Amino acid sequence: MNTTWSSRSINPELVKGLVDLASEERHNWDSWGNGFEWVTLMNAGQLPAAAALLAKHEARLCTVTALNKQLAEPVTTLAYHFDVHGYTVTVTVPLDPAENSVPTITPWFRNADWNEREFAELFDVHVDGNTNPKRLFLDPEIDEGILNEVIPLTIMMNGACTKDMWERIMEVNAEPGEEVEKGVHE
Repeated sequence: MNTTWSSRSINPELVKGLVDLASEERHNWDSWGNGFEWVTLMNAGQLPAAAALLAKHEARLCTVTALNKQLAEPVTTLAYHFDVHGYTVTVTVPLDPAENSVPTITPWFRNADWNEREFAELFDVHVDGNTNPKRLFLDPEIDEGILNEVIPLTIMMNGACTKDMWERIMEVNAEPGEEVEKGVHE
């Protein structure tokens, strides 16, 4: 059978199930016929139901990203990116600042383990039920979420990283009363 990109569609049962969990839902097609679905869950407690539904429809977890409203502020949302037979589905989960936690989705997607451990380590987002909470990168003596305080990952991942890091180093090493010029080390 000859299937073109534009003939791909997402299973209506999956869409209905996700919409039932969502506070917001959007979908779109790009000019090549690739489909995209964005679903924002009402709360983090709905994540296991969404994961189970996606697993039932043979979704593949591609990655998870952390989002914040402003640089150097705590993570406010996690975005889980899935491929469902060539259709991209992104499930966003708002974090309650008081709890700052999400349930694990490793029972449905084992590859979520790495992302969940990374969020715990780098951003101090607690993942309830993850059976492998050991650190990935940082020494256990270093506080969880420390990298978000030193250099936020969002800064580290964009072109401003070197400039921002250099300015922070200069500020720390400046003599008392000495003013550091910003923007001269680009």
